[in-house]
Amino acid sequence: MKKLTLLATVSAAVLIFSATSAFAANTVTIDQVGTGNVATTTQIGDLHVIDAKQHGNNGVLTALQDGTGHDLLVEQHGNGDKAISNQRGLYNDAVFIQTSLNSVGTINQYSRDNYAKIKQVGGTAGSTALINQPSSNNSATVVQKYGRLHDAIVQQNGGNGYVVTHQIGAGGHNVLNILQNGNSDTAKVFQFGSYNVADVDQYANNAYAYVRQDNTLNYARILQYASATGASASVSQNGVSNHAYVSQYASLASATVSQTGNGNTATVYQ
Repeated sequence: MKKLTLLATVSAAVLIFSATSAFAANTVTIDQVGTGNVATTTQIGDLHVIDAKQHGNNGVLTALQDGTGHDLLVEQHGNGDKAISNQRGLYNDAVFIQTSLNSVGTINQYSRDNYAKIKQVGGTAGSTALINQPSSNNSATVVQKYGRLHDAIVQQNGGNGYVVTHQIGAGGHNVLNILQNGNSDTAKVFQFGSYNVADVDQYANNAYAYVRQDNTLNYARILQYASATGASASVSQNGVSNHAYVSQYASLASATVSQTGNGNTATVYQ
């Protein structure tokens, strides 16, 4: 089953869809259920929107939406997965929901109101997500649930960044990196499982970082640099042999570390 809806100039082949539009209306809807799946769309001007769905098998969607309205929702329910979006200037928005196997992710968004969400859920290993949002109002959510060996990187250079991430699964071995250098940034990290690593770097005044890790042999590292006056950091670890490291270089910084269980260690530099 394949469904294509568009208000745009279009060329389509059996499992490949490509559109480029200069109309104010821009809309693309793609629905593909089964086997090869591939969708490639490009919309340059005006109000955009892409809604996709590729229900399974070899997946892959690549989209670019250049200037003004933007918006993208993609669901790929397993097998090959992979969705890469780029959205450049103005309203932005994007969401991928990929119900795991070979999920990959990636959202880039360049300036203005931003928002991004990658959700990768399933019992497999090695989902990867990357969100970059150079600038403006930012926001980002990464959820990687079940399985193990997940990897997420969120980077927000400027703007009013806000990140909440969840990596959940008994398999553990997940890695998360967050870099924020905007205004009053907030990062919240939740990792449940063993051998997880969370790394948060913040440069802005009044930045706030919170990391919670449950289970064993997890590592949390928060660095808040000299430019981050009034920054605060909080780490909560429940389990065995976890380690927390907090380093704050700015004035008026505060840190809280809470550890429950045996063999945990914490290091705080101010």
